Amino acid sequence: MKLTKKIMATVLVVALTIAAVPVMGATVDATNTVPNKKSLMKLVDEFSTPIGVTEEYIMKAGKSLTYNFSKVTARADMLRFKAEKKKEVDKYSKRMFGKKTSKVTLYPGEWGDSQVVMQMDSIKKTSKKNYYVKGQVYFSNLRDGKKHLVGTYRLYVQRNKKAKYKYVATKLKLTTWKKANTKSSKVDLFSSAKKYKNIKATMTYQLITVSGVDGAKTINKTLKDDMNALQKSRSATNFYTWVAEDDAKKVKDTYYFTATSKVKYNMNNILSVRITIHWYVGGAENTDEYGYNFDARTGKQIGIKKVVKGSTNTIKKKMYKAIDKKNWSKSYKKKAKKYIKKTKLSKLEFYMKNDKVIICMEPYTLGKKQREFKSFYIISIYF
Repeated sequence: MKLTKKIMATVLVVALTIAAVPVMGATVDATNTVPNKKSLMKLVDEFSTPIGVTEEYIMKAGKSLTYNFSKVTARADMLRFKAEKKKEVDKYSKRMFGKKTSKVTLYPGEWGDSQVVMQMDSIKKTSKKNYYVKGQVYFSNLRDGKKHLVGTYRLYVQRNKKAKYKYVATKLKLTTWKKANTKSSKVDLFSSAKKYKNIKATMTYQLITVSGVDGAKTINKTLKDDMNALQKSRSATNFYTWVAEDDAKKVKDTYYFTATSKVKYNMNNILSVRITIHWYVGGAENTDEYGYNFDARTGKQIGIKKVVKGSTNTIKKKMYKAIDKKNWSKSYKKKAKKYIKKTKLSKLEFYMKNDKVIICMEPYTLGKKQREFKSFYIISIYF
């Protein structure tokens, strides 16, 4: 049961903080106007192997590393993973840096099923001949297509007409991802209500607070808004009414309405929070679940298409197959598929756990007999 209308989805979970690098002069977005853009992208791709196997980069999560390629040692650090033979060192050095590099100790490695993907987000112009490219670095598994965020990069380049790619690299800044810091606190939403003689009533919300990532302020506001919406919701109003009515009837019982928030995924710049609601006003206990999924860098909510591979039709076919595997009645399965078919992906409730994207359906979504919430999962592109 979603108690507040969520913002239109637009990735934490885990945050990746890019430290700003001082640049002389104005910085202009040149993503669509940069000369020889395709060649520049090829230069960026030359760094995928050395970035992917640089042990210091992978191990120092949350740390920044800077390579100034005017220094031989910095170029050597890249080339020792790039070249497989001594005679290839100068070829790669001229291609990437526009100059030779001496004293390179080669350290070729085996990739296995993994490859590095350099995703380019934007290109900025800093002066007449100078630019920087920034983006994200992923490990991608060739067998199942899943990926894992390694970090972000910022590659500084200078135009050079004599170079193979018309650009040469001058500096590389790497920042690995770090998890968001989270803590929870229980908030009493019923403390100012009337004290009843016969029924003990409680209404609480376990609020998650986030820090340590750029999107923390926006995330915190969204979660607090959800708490406030719950307190003012129709469900809460009904709860107050039922408590008052049964208290007047001298019913001796304990009624409760609780919302428990729990972080279920905190990696790859994605933070996923599951909210479970339990309420009891006599009879059977009711349960519902829904989720909030954030890009921890911006605090904006993300949708299923950001975390599951394929087109809308492909993703929905995956959902149909997942529903078929559930131990539900034929009637429930038919209604669940109908619900998925008519509902936009952006409107579906979900949260992430490990490599699973768990789709939530609130009570009565599949008809009057569905008193409890239902859920099923499909596989995420992340691991």
